Amino acid sequence: MKHADATKFLLQLVFHEKGLNILVEDNGKGFDINTLHNEDGMGIKSVESRVRYLGGKIHYDSTQGHGTTVSIEIPFTNEIMANQNDKI
Repeated sequence: MKHADATKFLLQLVFHEKGLNILVEDNGKGFDINTLHNEDGMGIKSVESRVRYLGGKIHYDSTQGHGTTVSIEIPFTNEIMANQNDKI
């Protein structure tokens, strides 16, 4: 929201048997995806690093002047499932 100049955003978390899907959309100013990794900031790099660590995928869809959509897919692994079963 800070850099996007957005006034609204949608955060959707969907749990299913194979994993977690996260969708974030905003109505901000958007950006050129081709310049995404040219920035010096650590925000996007940090998110991408965590998603990779969890074996997930991240996808960006943005057009300047039309907002941004970020979708993240994180699969459940046997280790994660075992930890959850221990808590039940």
